[in-house]
Amino acid sequence: MRIATALFVAFLVPFNAQAQANVQTLKAEFKLEDSGPAETLIWVSGWSYALTEIGQSAGPRTICLAKGEFVESKVLLDALNAKFKGQRITSEQAAPVLFAQTKAKYPCGKK
Repeated sequence: MRIATALFVAFLVPFNAQAQANVQTLKAEFKLEDSGPAETLIWVSGWSYALTEIGQSAGPRTICLAKGEFVESKVLLDALNAKFKGQRITSEQAAPVLFAQTKAKYPCGKK
C-alpha cells in the first residue's frame, strides 16, 4: 500500500506543479464603479461570454469567430487596463473599448 501511495504521489505532484505554473492571474488595474476585484473579473467574463455568442451567431455581424473559438477575457481585460489604468470608470465608458478591441482582435473576413 505504501508503494502504491508513493508512486501515486510521485506521478501526481509534478503534474499538479506543471498545471499551477501555467495558470494566469488576471488583475484589473482600474476600478469599475463600486465593484471589487472579483466582481470586476466576473463582469469582464460576462462580456467575454456575450461577445462570443455574438461572434458565433448567424447573420450579419462585425465579430466573427470560428467554431470553438471564443473571445478571451484576458484580451478584454488587457484593453481596459491599457485604456483606464488607475481610473475609476463606469460600464458605459468600458463598453465601447470592449467592442472596439473585440472587432480588432476577431474581425470578419480574416484569413
